[in-house]
Amino acid sequence: MDICFAIFIDIHRFLIYNNVMVDIPIRITQKVLIIEDDQDLAKMYKNHLEGVGCQVLHVDDGRKGFETAKAEKPDVILLDLRLPGMYGIDVLKLLKGDPDTKKIVVFVLTNMLYPDERENIKDLGAVDIFIKAETTPGKISDLIKQYFAK
Repeated sequence: MDICFAIFIDIHRFLIYNNVMVDIPIRITQKVLIIEDDQDLAKMYKNHLEGVGCQVLHVDDGRKGFETAKAEKPDVILLDLRLPGMYGIDVLKLLKGDPDTKKIVVFVLTNMLYPDERENIKDLGAVDIFIKAETTPGKISDLIKQYFAK
């Protein structure tokens, strides 16, 4: 038996026997597709999400984003709205209208949201909408954890 595993088992038995509760950080194992044309922002989210255990894919174009979602079947998509190739709302419409991608969890991240867009985006099937300047990678990873802990 591996020594590390044996130590883990001994610690686990001790904690159970002594009725000790330990908050062990949960790693996220979902596959995440980031559809974002801002390379620096995408890299920041990618690095953070990989650090908490996600497999992360990134594309910088709306049309490529939809094609990648169909091919890779991610669990979560972080979708920008203002994208080259295809506008984010059109990507969302395609994702939610396609039987292969309609169940993918989509969080919209944008810097600019027109007044009528929020309701439209939610009606199209996005789980939630976040303003980039008000959102951190940690907040997004927490939301992913909460969503998949259900």
